[in-house]
Amino acid sequence: MPIPNHVKPAIGGLIVGIVGMFAPQILAGGYGVMQLAVQGTVGAGVLFLLVLSLLKVLTLSMTIGSGGSGGVFAPSLFVGALLGAALGTLMHHLGITDAPIAGLALVGMAAVFGGAARVPIATMVMVAEMTGGYKLMAPTMLAVVISFLLQVWLTRKARYPSLYEAQLPGPEQSPIYKSAPGAR
Repeated sequence: MPIPNHVKPAIGGLIVGIVGMFAPQILAGGYGVMQLAVQGTVGAGVLFLLVLSLLKVLTLSMTIGSGGSGGVFAPSLFVGALLGAALGTLMHHLGITDAPIAGLALVGMAAVFGGAARVPIATMVMVAEMTGGYKLMAPTMLAVVISFLLQVWLTRKARYPSLYEAQLPGPEQSPIYKSAPGAR
């Protein structure tokens, strides 16, 4: 069933709103949850962190896919922080490591953003700046390189291999903006 272009953002917004009612942590940038993850005080279970990460990806996809605007920086950091915290929590429960969950959250942030934006070196520098040292550099390098290579491999035939390449310069170039009633 074809949906008029000017209705798609309303549908996307409705879906994001419904999801946001049940998981308000995924709305907006999610900086509060990220801060808890980076401080190692998120205090949530592995499944909860994984579900929040998945919901953030879903709502970002619905927003952008329905013609809305949204950035990729904060969502990729959010997803990375929560995935890193989930991995750290799981590894603690299994007795694999006693590495700080906060450090793994930072490494997760770097891995997801480095792959999504295709900026592995800049991401490693960012982590060194954020932490004020190089203690996390080895795990960050490993995670970012794996993420970057995986992203390159998965998008080798994609029209837009990087999130930034797929973004339009402004709303005026959007087909939804052009088809809206009263648009120029």
